[in-house]
Amino acid sequence: MRADTVYSSLRKSRYESWNVLPSILPYSGNEANYQRRQAFLKKQKKLPNYSQQCRHFKHSDNFKAIGTGKGQAVLKKLDEAWSSFWTLKRLQSEEGRLPPNIRRVRMPSYLKDRDSKQTVVRGFYVRNDCYRLDRKRSTITIIGKNLRLRYAADRVREGKKGRLDVMYDRLKDAWYAFIPVDTAPAKQAVVSGQPEKVGSIDLGICNLVAFYAENEQPVIYSGRAVLSDYVYRTKKIAELQSRLPQKQQHTSRKIGLSYRKRTRRFKHATRAMLKDLFERMKQIGITKVAVGDLNGIRDGNNLGAHTNQKLHNFWSHLQTIEWIRHMCEDYSMEFVQVSEKGTSKTCCVCAVKDIMAGYIEACTSAKKTG
Repeated sequence: MRADTVYSSLRKSRYESWNVLPSILPYSGNEANYQRRQAFLKKQKKLPNYSQQCRHFKHSDNFKAIGTGKGQAVLKKLDEAWSSFWTLKRLQSEEGRLPPNIRRVRMPSYLKDRDSKQTVVRGFYVRNDCYRLDRKRSTITIIGKNLRLRYAADRVREGKKGRLDVMYDRLKDAWYAFIPVDTAPAKQAVVSGQPEKVGSIDLGICNLVAFYAENEQPVIYSGRAVLSDYVYRTKKIAELQSRLPQKQQHTSRKIGLSYRKRTRRFKHATRAMLKDLFERMKQIGITKVAVGDLNGIRDGNNLGAHTNQKLHNFWSHLQTIEWIRHMCEDYSMEFVQVSEKGTSKTCCVCAVKDIMAGYIEACTSAKKTG
C-alpha cells in the first residue's frame, strides 16, 4: 500500500460550503475516544472495539450529520491508534522491548489544543467506497454529501484506493489529501538463462550513497553539499530561536516552517540521488539490491557536538532504507538487507578476522599471497 499526497484547494474560509464537515468530525472522534478512555481508566474487562462502537454511535447526532461512511472511517482511524497503544503496552511489559525513543506510553489523546483546550480541526477521513477520484479533472468527489474537492499533483498511482485522509496543515494554512493506493508492481521480464545480477548499496554521511556491481563502474553520490545545507539551516533556526521572548514562547510559525524546509530539502536531495541510481541500475540489468543493515550502530555513541549532529540528527538511515525498499518495488527488484556487523575487522580478500589490525583493507596473510 502506497500513499500519494496531493495539495487540496480547500481553504479554511470554505467550511460553510462544505456543510461544516471538517469541524464536525473532531467532535465525533472525541466522543468515541472518550468512551474508550473511560473504559480503560475504569479497568473494564471488555473494552469497546470497532464493530461495537459502529453499532453504538450509529444513531448519534454527530455521526448522523457526517454520514455512515465518514463516521466509520473516523472510528477505524481511532481503532488503529488504540491498536498501536496496546502494542506498545505489550512491549512495555517486556523489559527492553520498548523503542528507545518512547519513554512513556499514553492513551490516544483528544483532538484539542493544549493551551486553549478547544477542539481543533486536524482533518477528516472518508471510507474508500465513499469517494470518487477523477484523475482527468483532478477532483475528489465525496459521495452522499455532493462535495467536490480539487487537488494539484503530478500523478496519482493507479490501483485499488484506500481510505481518504484530508489533513489540515496549520503552518501553511492549507489542506493535503493522502490517497493510499494498493499497487501491484509489474513483474520484471526474466530472460531464460540470464544470471541474477546483484547491486550493493552502502549508505553513509559524507557520501550518502555508494553503489557497486560486479563488472560495473562504481558510483558514489557525495552528501557534502546536502550536509552543508543542513548545517546552514540549523544555524538559521538557532538564530530565530534566540530572538524569541525568554520563558514566554518556545517556537513560532517561522521556526516551524524553517524546520520543515530543512527536512524537505534533505528528502528531495536524497530521493533525487536514489532516483538517478535506480535508473542506472535499470539500464545495467540489476535484479537484486543488497543494502547494509546498520541497525543499532548509533546506540550509545557520543562523539562530540559536531559529529553527533551529523550522526544522530542529519543521517536518516532508516528512512533512506524505506525509500530504497519502496523503489525496489517500483522497479521490480528484489530487496535484501545484509548485516555489516564485524565487517570493518574482516579481511575483504580471505574473509578472515584480524582483530589486531582493526580497520583494514586486507590482512597480512592476504597481502603476502598476492
